[in-house]
Amino acid sequence: MFANDVTMRSASPCLIFDADANPNTNVVSLDKPLDAAGARWILLAEAAVLEAWYGKNAYSDFLIKHGHRPTADQATAIGRLIGARVKAADGKLYPGRSAQDRDLLRIQRKRAVAETRKSIEIQRLVRAIAALSANTQEPSCLIDELCPETEEPEIREQLQGAVEWLTRFAQEWERREAGRTD
Repeated sequence: MFANDVTMRSASPCLIFDADANPNTNVVSLDKPLDAAGARWILLAEAAVLEAWYGKNAYSDFLIKHGHRPTADQATAIGRLIGARVKAADGKLYPGRSAQDRDLLRIQRKRAVAETRKSIEIQRLVRAIAALSANTQEPSCLIDELCPETEEPEIREQLQGAVEWLTRFAQEWERREAGRTD
């Protein structure tokens, strides 16, 4: 059938249904009314991609057999059967997430944000140290060339905090280096 004619050409399948889609992209725009055959074709294509990526399952079978998305109750049953969340006719994913799942996702998002912030700070630190170590001019020469209206107030506000942080970093670095047994 149709599903057997489709081959995967990318690493991960992605069908995006967007009412604001640019007509020159691979996004299917649903702002224009589709006839029944067009809507069925889109669902058959989605079912084919799902089968190619995940194998034959109850959700893809439902889409192929009925030509429409399941109701919320049907989607909940199918989702529980296959152990995944599936899209229902109302556009929502079923079954809903449990409180435990939501808490776990919230914790994972917080960890990801913290890791991203830490990574940004590490990159900023490495770039700052590299940039400062590349300076060859005497600090007094640089101070004489600063723009009094723009650069001096900014430096005045941030210099003490930067020096304190860099001093703490240097002390911690020296402690780490002293503890090495290389």
